[in-house]
Amino acid sequence: MGRMNQILPDKGMPWTELEPELERLRTRDVSDDQALAFVVHCDGEALDVAKRAYRMFFSTNALGGSSVLPSLGRIESDIIRFAAWLLGGGPDVVGTLTPGGTESIFLTVKAARDRALAKRALPGKPEIVTPASGYPSFDKAAAYLGMTVRRVPMAPGFRADMAAIEKAIGPNTVMIGASAPSFSHGIFDPIAEMATLAQRHDLWLHVDGCVGAFLAPFFKELGEPIPEIGFGLAGVTSASADLHKYGYGPKAASLVLYRDAGHAKFADVDFDDWPGGRYGMPALTGTRPGATVAAAWAVMKHLGREGYLRNARRILNARLALMDGIAAIPGLKVLNKPELCILNFGSDEFDPHAVADALRRRGWLVARLARPRGLHIMIVPRHEQAAPGFLAALRESVDEVRAAKSRAAQ
Repeated sequence: MGRMNQILPDKGMPWTELEPELERLRTRDVSDDQALAFVVHCDGEALDVAKRAYRMFFSTNALGGSSVLPSLGRIESDIIRFAAWLLGGGPDVVGTLTPGGTESIFLTVKAARDRALAKRALPGKPEIVTPASGYPSFDKAAAYLGMTVRRVPMAPGFRADMAAIEKAIGPNTVMIGASAPSFSHGIFDPIAEMATLAQRHDLWLHVDGCVGAFLAPFFKELGEPIPEIGFGLAGVTSASADLHKYGYGPKAASLVLYRDAGHAKFADVDFDDWPGGRYGMPALTGTRPGATVAAAWAVMKHLGREGYLRNARRILNARLALMDGIAAIPGLKVLNKPELCILNFGSDEFDPHAVADALRRRGWLVARLARPRGLHIMIVPRHEQAAPGFLAALRESVDEVRAAKSRAAQ
């Protein structure tokens, strides 16, 4: 075959050579402490626990189910019961672990569609109604499943507008999508009202709790005004929750919960017209890494209720420090009062996205918000310690952007 290209060496490389090469590749990456977006996982001793559990189950595949690996069957069951308890679900609640929130939402969209089609004929494409703040995974699922999404304007304060949602419901509507909270603005939709509306119209209500499901209950226990978001509301049909966010597990691990097995069955695909016999799967993907599930379980057990409460308190402390620090920088303003772990801020004086660029040059990463134009922070426990350094870099970045604007105006 001749010499291979330079990507694949002729002779294998030992770890002593690979490790420094990987370290070199990582030199431009943002460190976990300086990432105020996209990085959510445990720290400290819990991180070491996650890594140890991950290595133990490194080569496992959850495809075969508990008949092949009873250990993973027990682990998945424990996680589902924990999540169901957090969201007010009883013993009838069932669930499926997935690689991420997008697949969790995909499964519920399929289930809502198939349930509706089993009950009645639709005059057109099945539709999802969701506020404009609903996560794009609803649209992604709809594109794959031959559906449409009707996004309705938000009420003031970036919350779902109930009148607009009800007006958007039509003969093709099969699902209402709600956020707890929304990823962009960090605001809880009025899920109790949406649940009542869903019941009145016999619609599937999915609560996207990928951000909040593993955090909101502990905020509530600390005295924060967190609304009811789960199965304690009779109209809630399903909910999604990301273990790799505030469950503090490694990526990629999420789950979807259904009110009961009767609703969950509509997400399944059962196929037997091939030589291998019956192929039945409650998830989109076949192969599912057992390592991420085992690590998420280990973190859950390691933290316990006290650990989750402790992390929630660290996030609250960081949120307060960041809000006060941002408000103290001339030209910046917090765009809305945060209700959980997401903080948005912007400016009427200069372009906040230019501030993001200046922060990145200083090694700090924030996300960008399009509507309204601003910057987006997802707060995690380690930001309690990182807040002073970030605020100092933010002040320097604002001064840099203001000075550049002044020079351009001359």
